[in-house]
Amino acid sequence: MKAIHIIAILAILLLVGCAKQAATTPTTPGSQTPTTPAAPETPATTPQETAVPETPVAAPAGPEEVIMLSDRAAQPVDVKVAVGGSVTFKNTAANRPHVILIDELGQRSTRLEEGNTFTFEFDKAGTYAYRDLWIGSLRGTITVE
Repeated sequence: MKAIHIIAILAILLLVGCAKQAATTPTTPGSQTPTTPAAPETPATTPQETAVPETPVAAPAGPEEVIMLSDRAAQPVDVKVAVGGSVTFKNTAANRPHVILIDELGQRSTRLEEGNTFTFEFDKAGTYAYRDLWIGSLRGTITVE
């Protein structure tokens, strides 16, 4: 009985040794070695991110800004644009026309009914004040850099 156990152990060792050798034997061109598919990689998991509230940052001067005109206010009041840029005023007020004046440019917009726009272009750096012809409290500044 002992002999059978020893033979069985030797047979298992022989099979294991042959399997290891078959796995490490290099292949030659034209010969094929059976391959086993690799286990699929599992994506790394990351801890759930918590939302961080954004802090408002002043936008850099761009080529164009839009100022929305309501009944008695402009939004935003003050804007910055680059030299060569423009500012467009858009009237969003129902039944409240606007006429925008920029004294430093010596210009004014056309009468802006609801939904109408008017664009001013700025070729020189500086600070320009604007105001509404009919609503004295509607005013602000345009900084051109």
